[in-house]
Order: sequence, then C-alpha cells, then structure tokens
Amino acid sequence: MTTTLRYVDTYSQALDAAWEALEEAIVKTQELNDQMWQGDVLVRRSPAADVSLLTAKLRELTAEMQTFEVTKEPMASARPLW
Repeated sequence: MTTTLRYVDTYSQALDAAWEALEEAIVKTQELNDQMWQGDVLVRRSPAADVSLLTAKLRELTAEMQTFEVTKEPMASARPLW
C-alpha cells in the first residue's frame, strides 16, 4: 500500500471515529438534559462543578476544531452562471 493510500485510509478512519464520537456526545448530552427537564419545565439542577467540567471539555473540543478548520482546502472559485 502506498503512503498516500495509507494516509487516506488512516484519515478516513479517524474522520469516521470523530464523527461517531461527536454524534454519541450529542445523544449523551440530550439524555443528560432529558433528566433535568420535563418538557419546558426544569425539574432538577446539575451540580455546578459537573456543568463546568463538561463546558471545559467542550471548549477543548472547540479549540481542536479551530485547529482542524485551518486545514480546510480552499473553496474553488465560483464561476458566474452567465
């Protein structure tokens, strides 16, 4: 297998794993929120330390995504429709 093909395979696996982990994180956060709310009514409070912990982890993810955003290929220049 060439180096390029190995990179594509490794990149694809990492991309798929990141996607799945983010999807799972969304579902798990929804489940957590479901325990706190009944419809539009707040029925429980979360410990501030727990909220801060998850918020800090989200900031860490946001920083990683900002780094990843820099690697984005430039957009192809749009051609006029006329």
